[in-house]
Amino acid sequence: MKRIILIVLMVMLNVSRLTAFNPGSTGANFLKINLAPRELAMGSVGIGFSVYTLMGAGFYDLSEAYAYPVPYKPNDGLSITGDATSGITFTNLSTEADIEIYTIAGELVKKLIHKGGFVKEWYPVENEKGKKVVSGVYIYYIKNDKEHKSGKLVIIR
Repeated sequence: MKRIILIVLMVMLNVSRLTAFNPGSTGANFLKINLAPRELAMGSVGIGFSVYTLMGAGFYDLSEAYAYPVPYKPNDGLSITGDATSGITFTNLSTEADIEIYTIAGELVKKLIHKGGFVKEWYPVENEKGKKVVSGVYIYYIKNDKEHKSGKLVIIR
């Protein structure tokens, strides 16, 4: 599965070395470039400190997206099927996505806006009017600028 990696390049030219660090790592360098003494002598490289950020395009893949727990049973006393302090989680999402939950009859129950990260929680499990969603089978529809995916949710209260 593709993921976007934010890379911060720290250039310390006074030590004639370009080093890239992975911010999420334990400090291990994954790229080192030594500058030739000739480049330093010709003055083509100045002395200083700079920080650069390289960023990729948005992540649009929804093929691995899904919701859990299914069924969602907040009153059965088991945390694995959800409880009063948790909701339904949508995971493996794209960078940005809209999640719409519908009844089997096609009525919109809830619309969630997802921005950033790969997880969005629907908590509390309420409709657009703020009322608890009743037991039943629901359809979720996840969409972004390039893809869409649908699936089923079951809620047992």
